[in-house]
Parts: sequence; C-alpha cells; structure tokens
Amino acid sequence: MSHPGAILAVDMLRDKIQSIHAKAMSARYGNPARGLSVILISGERGKTTTATFLAAILKEAGRRTSVLSGDYDTSTEHFYKSLSKCKKEQTALVLIEATDRLLEIGALQGLSVDTLIVTDENEQAHSFMSLGPKHVVAPIGFSVPDGSVEPYQQITYGDAEDADARIDNIKLYRQGTEVSLTIDHQTKLDVATYYAGYANATDLVAATATAYVLAVPHDSVQEGVADLEPPLGLCSWLQTDHSYEIMYDTASTNKAATLAVKSAKTLVKRRLIVLMEQAYDAETMQYIKEQADRVIVVSSSEHTDATIEVESSSAEAFEKALRGAKRDDAVVVLGSAFASNIAPIANAAEEGEPTA
Repeated sequence: MSHPGAILAVDMLRDKIQSIHAKAMSARYGNPARGLSVILISGERGKTTTATFLAAILKEAGRRTSVLSGDYDTSTEHFYKSLSKCKKEQTALVLIEATDRLLEIGALQGLSVDTLIVTDENEQAHSFMSLGPKHVVAPIGFSVPDGSVEPYQQITYGDAEDADARIDNIKLYRQGTEVSLTIDHQTKLDVATYYAGYANATDLVAATATAYVLAVPHDSVQEGVADLEPPLGLCSWLQTDHSYEIMYDTASTNKAATLAVKSAKTLVKRRLIVLMEQAYDAETMQYIKEQADRVIVVSSSEHTDATIEVESSSAEAFEKALRGAKRDDAVVVLGSAFASNIAPIANAAEEGEPTA
C-alpha cells in the first residue's frame, strides 16, 4: 500500500513539472495570454452553445473574439499555439470551452482568467475557481468560495426571485425560443433565438448575463443572437410528410436528455415516444418514463424494467419508433447513434422532398 505522504509528494512533483512545462510552452509562443482577455466556459453540457451565443453577441458589439473548442486541449503546446494564433489575429477576447484535460496537463497554470462562466453545477467548475477569475457568471445556488471574487463581480442567473439575471418567462416554439429576463433586478430584456428548447434557452441566459458583466449594450445581445442558425441535434424539430413529428437531440448527458424531453413534452399535441441509444441514470430514466407514453432503448440485453422496450440496433429501434407513431405524436430521438437515421430526413426536409 502506498504511503499517503509519498502520494502527496508525487502529486506535488507532477504539478511542479507541469507548471515548468506550461511556462516553457508559454514562453516559446511569446506568452500569448498577455494582452488577451480569457473567458472560461465550464459545464457538463452547454459549453459550445453558450460560447456560440456569446461570440455572436460580442461580434455584434464590435469586439474581436475567438473561440477555442475541439482538439485545442490535446497538449500544453497545442493549447498555447492556439492562443498564439488568436493573438496574431488581434483577438481581444478568447472564449475557451474549459475541459478537465486542460487541468490535467497543467495548461491553465498561471493563466489570467477574466471571467468564468458556469453552465451547470459540477465539480469541474469548482476546480476552475482555483484559477482566481475576476468575474463569475453562474447558476443561482452555485457555491463561490468566500472572498474569492468581489460580490459586485459575480452574477447569478436562473428563475429564482433573487437571481441577478432572472428568467421571467421562456416561450418555446418548434423553431426557436423567446426568453424574458430581468437583469440586476431592474432592467427588462427580451431575447429571441432560432435555437429551440429549454437547454438552449438556459445557455442563452448564461451568455446574456456574461454580456451584462462585460458591459455589452442590450441591443447587441438581441441583434447578435437573432440570426444564428442552430446545428442539427440541438432540440431539432423535423417535419415529415407523415402526420407525426420528430425531435432530435444528441443529448450526451443526463441533464441534456431531461431538458430535451421536457421541451418536447411542452409542445407535443398527443403522445410522446422517446427513443434513446442508451439508458441514462436512474433519476433521468424515471423522469423520461413519467413524461413519455413509450420508451425505446437500444441495448444488447433485456432491460430489467418491463415498461421499457428494447431493440438490439439503432436502425431497428428507429424503425420501430416511427412505425408506432400516429397523428400528432412526437418521436423524441436522443443520442448521436441515430445521426445516420436522422440525416436523410433532415436533408430531404430542407430540399422539400418526401420524408420518412
């Protein structure tokens, strides 16, 4: 058995090596973080959408902005190379979709973080608090350590009465969302987007709250997000030539699945059929069962819950769900495993051809 003191010593040595390596990589690429305003976006879901909204808002406000997403976090060198590219492009603000990998490789050590955006309560976000951000934008209830950030440099968002960016109303449509907010307990703001569903609405509020922290004019918020076109897989409603509808969400987390089903339930006219590539956690599955009329899961083995239908392949499950759909039903498809099933329907709908 390893001695606790030895484990601590190894951890300290690793952190020291990572710190030296990070400083070396930063120096190699001309200390690119200097002169850049860095905004970290942390969360189990919603990072990319929040970054997309905020980048569009900042662009509308005339602020040169870059977004780091994708494979920028494969190594410390790659990370600083990406920052260097942003600096050469004369970027003023860099939005970084923060991952655990960045912490593991020590790439963020010594980085000056202007703003930390938290899209949901999670351990990862608390780890990023150790970087000492100047501003924090987080859901109401997120625990910010005492003294770590000045009270006037924090802003909370949510539907609670005491939220700094309070959600007064969310109105869902199949092809978009309208959100009504009260900011700083006095300023009313209505924002509309073509992104549909509760998850995207929450991310829009996070971006709007951040814009307020950065002193962005309200009209830049409204105009910035107005024309954004959402990618397929974010609460996407697909029209078919049949009498039922299909809603597709990649829903890679439990929270995303819950919000997708909640959104569909709000708009469905008749029955809700939920199709998923895998079972989520027990709480999420219970919620889905309560909301849905039928639940179909792709699995290689029988499900212990007799109320859940099981198919061995995504193609078979997809065909079963559509075959069972009737007039005014909605089939909610969750998971990237169904992308190949959804793509032909989405493409045909765009081209005005007969669909599934």
